[in-house]
Amino acid sequence: MTRQKRNGTVYPAKIVTISAKSEGGLFGDGDAPMRMRFLPIAILLLGAFPPPSVAQSRVAQVAALLSVPVSDSSQGPVWQAFVDELRKRGRVEGHNLAFDVRSAGGRAEHYPELAAELVALRPDVIIAVGTQPVQAVHEKTDTIPIVMISVPDPIGLGYIESFARPGGNVTGISNQFGDIMGKVLQLLTEVRPGISRVGFFWVPDNPAMRFNKAALEAIAPQLGVTIEPIEVKASEDFDAAFAVMARSRPDALLMNSPPLLTEHRREIIAFALDHRLPAIGNFTFWARDGLLMSYAPDWVHMWRRAADYVDRILKGAKPADLPVEQPTKFEFVINLKAARAIGLELPPLFVARADEVIE
Repeated sequence: MTRQKRNGTVYPAKIVTISAKSEGGLFGDGDAPMRMRFLPIAILLLGAFPPPSVAQSRVAQVAALLSVPVSDSSQGPVWQAFVDELRKRGRVEGHNLAFDVRSAGGRAEHYPELAAELVALRPDVIIAVGTQPVQAVHEKTDTIPIVMISVPDPIGLGYIESFARPGGNVTGISNQFGDIMGKVLQLLTEVRPGISRVGFFWVPDNPAMRFNKAALEAIAPQLGVTIEPIEVKASEDFDAAFAVMARSRPDALLMNSPPLLTEHRREIIAFALDHRLPAIGNFTFWARDGLLMSYAPDWVHMWRRAADYVDRILKGAKPADLPVEQPTKFEFVINLKAARAIGLELPPLFVARADEVIE
């Protein structure tokens, strides 16, 4: 069988059998001129209409509303993991997939506007990362599929009816931060036995932080610890918050990761090191950027799972029928450079428990 090549792609050539009889018939000897005119036309028609199995796929439109931009070191690697996972499933940006990615850059007041812009584009699916982005998009549409990432209480917040049967246009991955607050606090008590007061920056306008704060305050008495929340609502609040914390001198710090704190994480890390405070964060970027420790769901794995949701939705699955997942992989990261900076010697057995040790 011969093969034809069109636009750089090789297709099987369709074989056309034509009967030519010597007497009469459409392509008898007397019809030779007609036959010579017909064959080029047939070949042209074959080239104009390739088989459906090889026709170019429609370009799927995927929008994303992120807490911080892809250019941020906390977001870039996980976004790349997401893109790579979609590529493995045959969905390639610039070929059959297009992205529209937006971020509020830590300014929560911009989420409603950005969500409205994305919804107006009518994409096939929207990725929303964190409670406030999910809330903003959810308020703008109840029809476009939404894949959420890292929301601590999606039932309580009204995004889904249940984990097994979400029931609406939202599905994706929760983050279990409320459940792991006890583990995070316990690690602090292990690294410095006898601590009693733990400082906690918190953003009251963020629903996830209210949820996590309540979880912390519920578990703290069981560990003999008091949580001391210090409120920040905007970038200009940090100088005053640092001053309050410097005067109160807590024994340790515990960091959550709403957009505002993520945006100012380097200042927070510098404060912890300058004041020789053991500190732990609930995302791995805290320890990788210089904080003493972090304990958190595997962020890369969560984004790879999000790619699976996107792929299934683009194949026709309904968010209402896709069970919401909770993280199954967690990472404990220790930064020994930070330990040395605050004059803390960690027991070898404690260090051995870490999934990653930064020297």
